[in-house]
Amino acid sequence: MLGSLGDANTVDPLIRLVDDKDWEIRRAALDSLGKIGDTRAFPSVAKRLDDTDQEVREGAANALGRVGNESIVEKLVMTLVDAHGGVRQAAARALSRIYPRWETSDRVQKMLPEILSATRHRDVSVQSAATSLLKRVSRRNADGSALALTPASEQRPPAIAILLRELLTDADTDVRLAAAETIGRMQLIECSEKLKFALNDSELAVRLAAQTALANLAAEESASTGSKVTFLSQSAPPTTAAVSVVEDVLICSTFGELLHDRNCRHLADWLKTLEFILPQAEKLGMLMTLGTFQRLEIHTSGSRILILATPEGSVMLRVKNNSAVVTAPISASITDALKAQLTEWLRHAPTLRGVLLRGLRFTDQTIVCDVDSRDLTAASLEQAYRVLAETFQWLLPRQLPSVQLIWQYDRTVLHCVRRADKTILGAMALAKQGDTDLAGLSRQLAEFQTLKRD
Repeated sequence: MLGSLGDANTVDPLIRLVDDKDWEIRRAALDSLGKIGDTRAFPSVAKRLDDTDQEVREGAANALGRVGNESIVEKLVMTLVDAHGGVRQAAARALSRIYPRWETSDRVQKMLPEILSATRHRDVSVQSAATSLLKRVSRRNADGSALALTPASEQRPPAIAILLRELLTDADTDVRLAAAETIGRMQLIECSEKLKFALNDSELAVRLAAQTALANLAAEESASTGSKVTFLSQSAPPTTAAVSVVEDVLICSTFGELLHDRNCRHLADWLKTLEFILPQAEKLGMLMTLGTFQRLEIHTSGSRILILATPEGSVMLRVKNNSAVVTAPISASITDALKAQLTEWLRHAPTLRGVLLRGLRFTDQTIVCDVDSRDLTAASLEQAYRVLAETFQWLLPRQLPSVQLIWQYDRTVLHCVRRADKTILGAMALAKQGDTDLAGLSRQLAEFQTLKRD
């Protein structure tokens, strides 16, 4: 490629390639122009933010971080509501380089009506991105109503602080533990008051983590003020050290910007996983009318990975789990006899309280469901199960081999398991705690995975 020479003399030929009919050539040219950083390419690169191909739009946004100027700020802001996560992330990175204070600028405030209009877009991904952007840059609610003005002393804390404060009250113990530990490591003073409530958590590990975090925050505050006075009433580190089950933590903004990572030895893979999973979750929720996506549990051998989506950002964490399922070698082969046997198993499987639908998807892409729901068309089920199959397959080479996925939405939960022969069982259940026979469902999922030909 011309750009590999790194010579400014190659800029003009590369600019011509930006208009090539082949999207791969356009993308490669944009990548090369970004590496060279010659501002002469700015006009040609900027117009590719409207390209029909998402890879090209992402390449244009990335390149603009090197060749762009403040005249492109408004266009980049609206690129933050692109339907594809990778494009949004690239636009956020470019804005941070070109115009670091874009969020609070008058130029962006003038764009609020345009951003508000995007919250009513027909694409749910655009709606979600626009709503998050509106909350981030304006003093208006997503519906356009004015928010109460707050004095400067009570300004909204950083997004990561808001996110972690909410996670301190999560129903999942491991999430609360990860939040308390992260607050302490990042020394987020804004979380002090909420962290004190965690001292009364029902789980000892969370209480110890909160105590350690508060001690770290107190030490940081004392150091920043130059105080030489020590109050014995302040929190002290616990005498009993708790071994944390939280191994890795990754936190990103709603636009994919990296806010914090801990022990992420394969950071690039984790970022790509978030970028892949969140659009998949939105698509799945829309196809099966599951509601608003909240989190995905990925069960692997010896660990449990959680991916959480919140209005303030997304979190991915790995937790040790000695009782996690053991993954089996994947084999694409399944006989007609076994396929018939699995179908009969589903036909005679007892109904369970709270389980709305159960369906099998075989490697030949045929699907068998136990109910005929008026809310789900055959086409939507085919697309939804394709999303599930793609997700299982996508995770496999990224050190996240899994046989069980639990997609949690505000109204329903989709429990999915995959056998060694790649047959998938999906069970849609009610999300409200106590409404579903989870013990019975777990037994059925395990039975499905171990069922062998008679």
